[in-house]
Amino acid sequence: MRRSLITFGLLLSTLVFFQLSCTSKLKIAQNYPQSSTLDDTQKTELLETLSWEFPDINASNVEKELQPFVLVKGESHPLTQFVAFDDEMHRNFRMHDLDFVPYWTVRSKPHIHVFFMEGYGWKAPVWSYILFDSKAKTILDIAFFHKGETRTYGGDISLDWYQDQYTGAKLASDGKLNFMENPAREVYTFGGTKIDGTSGSTVTNDGIQNMFNNMLKNYKSLIISSEKK
Repeated sequence: MRRSLITFGLLLSTLVFFQLSCTSKLKIAQNYPQSSTLDDTQKTELLETLSWEFPDINASNVEKELQPFVLVKGESHPLTQFVAFDDEMHRNFRMHDLDFVPYWTVRSKPHIHVFFMEGYGWKAPVWSYILFDSKAKTILDIAFFHKGETRTYGGDISLDWYQDQYTGAKLASDGKLNFMENPAREVYTFGGTKIDGTSGSTVTNDGIQNMFNNMLKNYKSLIISSEKK
């Protein structure tokens, strides 16, 4: 009897600690530096991601058309303002050491989300915004950006021919995330979709593969729950 009480006490303590931990992480996320407006860089990059599917969203209305959220321990929480992407946030994204991840939902079509990911290329950060359709379970569009890749070493990731390859790729199948695989040199597959890497840029290509395979885990609950619908 005494042993049962001790076991029950330990279990209760664990549950309380877990709840406090989740609450603490949510508090950290909600208290993270926020702004009522997007900074110019975020706005420009988001608009580039949205432009093909949502040509009516522009610099003057993007903040009204997007609803910011934060994902903490698999649960989505709406934010009243946009998360500021400062140096600390970028560093955490590159290290994939995140207590929470921000994302956006298109207000007029709440099944469409924008995910942000960041990794490291040849000699500097690379990052991406993914426009994800939770009904079709596919990438609608994607935009890549980089800080130090050259045309010879990875700069092509920002060109249309490279980015267009991701359209239609599935982020999840049969209740599991789809990760980017590397079956041959400079040839990748992503959810059954073939992705030709940029020529002569193995480090950049591998950096993007690592970015996807690490960062998608942070959005897993949202992607998988969508995939099951």
